Amino acid sequence: MDCPMFAVHFFDYIYDITNSINVIFMIGLIFLSILFPLLAVVFIFIVPMWKIFVKAGEPGWGCIIPSITYLFS
Repeated sequence: MDCPMFAVHFFDYIYDITNSINVIFMIGLIFLSILFPLLAVVFIFIVPMWKIFVKAGEPGWGCIIPSITYLFS
């Protein structure tokens, strides 16, 4: 027995929604896989260096752009 035509279109619609959700989910995973390592770099390297620069009397942003700090010192 053949399926009614509306059922075929309904399941095509569900497949399209599911496929779109999977694409959005993968884009989110890619974004988070880039974001979390960058945040780790900030907290592991930049925050302690910022505190060291401030304690030494230098501007804290100097740890982010060391060549400019060297030129203006």
